[in-house]
Amino acid sequence: MSNLRSDCRDLVKDLPAGDVWKAHVERLCLQIDAVEECWHSAERKATHYAKIARLFDWCCSMACTVQRNSILGVPDWSCLDVDGCVIGSGYSPADAIEQAMVRVCGSGV
Repeated sequence: MSNLRSDCRDLVKDLPAGDVWKAHVERLCLQIDAVEECWHSAERKATHYAKIARLFDWCCSMACTVQRNSILGVPDWSCLDVDGCVIGSGYSPADAIEQAMVRVCGSGV
């Protein structure tokens, strides 16, 4: 199976540098590359935010709270259970919740 972009680049590579068709096909291939990069970036962001949503959903369902630490030398965020005991800590709210989830459930998201 062939790749359309690769085939197009192979077709126009032997055309002279000033050829209009070569310029158009090369620019179209570059635009397709840019769109594909945006697509992959959007997929990564969607996966990341879906994970964070699952973490916060778990936190709410367990009636936990997340608070910022003011003590130097410890991670910035803590996840507390209903009794106020720290069950997870991390350098972002999601990290603290994930550590708490691992501690309570035995596995993360």
